[in-house]
Amino acid sequence: MNPWWRLFAGLDAGVGIKMKVWKFTLFDFQETLLSLEKQIAQAESDHSDYITVTKPSSATVWKRGDQNVKIEWDKGNATGNVKIELYKLDVLNTTIKSSTPNNGSYNYWDVPADMITGKDFKIKITSLSDPDNFDFSPAFEISDDGNNLPPYIAQQPQPVNFSEEQSVYTTLTWQCSDPDEDPLTYKVYFGTNDSPNYVTTVSSPNYYYGKLQPNTTYFWRIDAMDNHGHTTEGLLWQFTT
Repeated sequence: MNPWWRLFAGLDAGVGIKMKVWKFTLFDFQETLLSLEKQIAQAESDHSDYITVTKPSSATVWKRGDQNVKIEWDKGNATGNVKIELYKLDVLNTTIKSSTPNNGSYNYWDVPADMITGKDFKIKITSLSDPDNFDFSPAFEISDDGNNLPPYIAQQPQPVNFSEEQSVYTTLTWQCSDPDEDPLTYKVYFGTNDSPNYVTTVSSPNYYYGKLQPNTTYFWRIDAMDNHGHTTEGLLWQFTT
């Protein structure tokens, strides 16, 4: 006889409450498990129909200037061609190939020498015959080629170093460039002692502090930074209002 379970309230029959008996057989339990196994197998089978990016992986590092980087995927049952795109921070960065055969591999793309770097890139591959069939790779890194140089030192300050009788409404300006033509930002140090405090970071080579005190000597310095983590500390300059 199959085992069965009875649920009861533990009350005397004379209380006048009907108690319902539930019966759950081992056969029913086995049927339920078999049904779940079938559903899981069907889900896995359905998933195999979809494109799955296998390379790059989370351990992949591409370098600026790398040639013929490998992009690979399981093509599933998708037919026709696919589109390959590069995303950064989940925003489209560039279309690597607008249409290429869905053969599971593509290695005809070179990483641009001036490519922005970071650890938040993803490859997206989409079936052109079924746009709902697509997949993203895990996030991976694109780094510089190891030959990136720091910015040149900031120069040509205005006001000119050691100049006097400057306006109390003076705007600081300077010139600076980068050997790799990387975009630059600048840390501004400014104050009335010869070890000026950091006040702000700007993206243009100029800074207006506000109205200055008359007959006062001010010291300032500009540190130039590129987008590869390089910083070039500037010289100490001074002027008097």
